[in-house]
Amino acid sequence: QARCGRLYVEAAALGVLGAEPFASVVGQANDVWLGALSDHLVASGMKPSDALRAARLVEAAFMGFQLDESLEPPTQIRRSIGDLADAVAAVWAE
Repeated sequence: QARCGRLYVEAAALGVLGAEPFASVVGQANDVWLGALSDHLVASGMKPSDALRAARLVEAAFMGFQLDESLEPPTQIRRSIGDLADAVAAVWAE
């Protein structure tokens, strides 16, 4: 999974710089991922009207965690992921 993640980050960086086909392909992949994550959040009890907003927050944080993975101790990454989960639950709890 780590190799796939690094490949995604590289493709996303090239897409940000406007390089094709990376910009289009990464954008399409992000749409699929956000839809799946949003669906999961709804299935877990989140209101559908909140799910895409929460999914975008989670996705952005995970990208940051992925970039920090080689720089931060694993315990800190796990703690941060737990903090994110708690924050999402607190903000969007029913």
